[in-house]
Amino acid sequence: MSLRLEKRARPDDPPELKRAARSTVAHLTQYPQFPDWRELVPEHNVGEVAPTLSDTSGALEKPKSPNRRLLLPPPALYFDRPVSAVLTMFRTSLGNGLPSSAIPDLQDHYGRNSLPAPPKPSTLKMLVKQLTDFMVLILLAATITTAVMGETDSSIVLAVVIVLNTVIGFTQEYKANKAMEALSSLDVPMAQVIRDGQTEMVESATLVPGDVVILEEGQAVPADLRLVEVSQLEIVESILTGESVGVQKSVERIRAKIGKISRAITHQPQQVTQIQRKLALLGKWLVGIALGLCVVIVVIGLAWKQEAAHMIEIGIALAVSVIPEGLVAVVTVTMALGVRRMAAENAIVRSLPSVETLGSVNVICSDKVDVRKITGTLTEGKMGAAQVWTTDDSLYTFSNSTSMDPNVGGVLRASARASVIHPDVSHKKEGALAADE
Repeated sequence: MSLRLEKRARPDDPPELKRAARSTVAHLTQYPQFPDWRELVPEHNVGEVAPTLSDTSGALEKPKSPNRRLLLPPPALYFDRPVSAVLTMFRTSLGNGLPSSAIPDLQDHYGRNSLPAPPKPSTLKMLVKQLTDFMVLILLAATITTAVMGETDSSIVLAVVIVLNTVIGFTQEYKANKAMEALSSLDVPMAQVIRDGQTEMVESATLVPGDVVILEEGQAVPADLRLVEVSQLEIVESILTGESVGVQKSVERIRAKIGKISRAITHQPQQVTQIQRKLALLGKWLVGIALGLCVVIVVIGLAWKQEAAHMIEIGIALAVSVIPEGLVAVVTVTMALGVRRMAAENAIVRSLPSVETLGSVNVICSDKVDVRKITGTLTEGKMGAAQVWTTDDSLYTFSNSTSMDPNVGGVLRASARASVIHPDVSHKKEGALAADE
């Protein structure tokens, strides 16, 4: 919520808006957090609204009440006010931070410092999703038709195909969602803050406006922060831009956009994959062919003076036989096998049709052509040595080249063992040594 006093106290604004603006300012300036009405208006608008807000017949000259309860300012005031004004608004300081006693009230008012999780699909919704595919709907119609016609064997076979397809698709999506939830629960970001004059580590979700956060090298930025003091600060914004090259930061006032970007990403409509479009088109063609055959058979039978009910039954049977009841099962099983192969490489696939989309890719064109800028869009955003080629023509291979753990990929230990086993060896060829993981 924004006060927008600069839009209600201009000289040409209606009198009722000016009165409302003066009344708002008169009320807010009674709190110790707002000693000057100019802190409630953007700096570049102070001169324009000064004639209106200064003319209050002494309403702004009332003595302050130090015992008034803390008034929590709206978010619009976090970013475009001087640091001293922001510190006063939240009754905090750079040296002592917020008092612990104020944290519960601030958390109740502002909520948790975390992005809203995307809505999780219910079990029933995931199950229904497997049954709403166009080809599956055709199989359902064929199952009902054969059952009504008394062809029990055919209806049972079709029902089994539908059940297997549904179980495989539902199981894969359910397990993938559970795996993603488990991975999310493992990552609990922490933040270093000053509270009660002491530096402590807290969960970033418990941060509140007014907390003084300390950023050090290698730490993640835990929230939308207003920078106060910086020294050669660079932030890796790969989560926003895909570039893992650090971006230099200053104390210049800006508005953060991470929340808006998150909402834009999580609310994107789900797109239909290429194989889903092709199967739906095939299903429509098959329905058209089946109906056409049914009509042709019935018309020919009636032209030959055959019984109408009997010819309709034959036409329906031929129409059902056109439907490839095994196609859906074959496609589902094939994609499920692809998911298993990808799972062996630590890749989680949430939707079976995505396997077909990824499998059809043979060339990836990326705009990351500058080798001097190692980006994190298609990589981990980490630089590492995968192989070391020495002057004696030896080639050493690291099994985990991007690990930050110095004990992982210990080429020195492997080299020492090789020297002990073969002390007289002075020339190693490619593949002679592999470091432990």
